[in-house]
Amino acid sequence: MAGVAAASGYSEQMMFRLLRDLYARLGGGGRTAAMLLAREQGRV
Repeated sequence: MAGVAAASGYSEQMMFRLLRDLYARLGGGGRTAAMLLAREQGRV
C-alpha cells in the first residue's frame, strides 16, 4: 500500500482514509463488501 500511496502523492495514512471514505460512499462496510457490490454492478 505504501508504494501505491507514494505514487499517488499521498501518505499511507491518507490513502487508508480515502479508501475508507470511498467504501462508505459505495455503501459497503469495507473492502470486501465494496468489491462484491462493484462485481454485482458489473464494474469489475
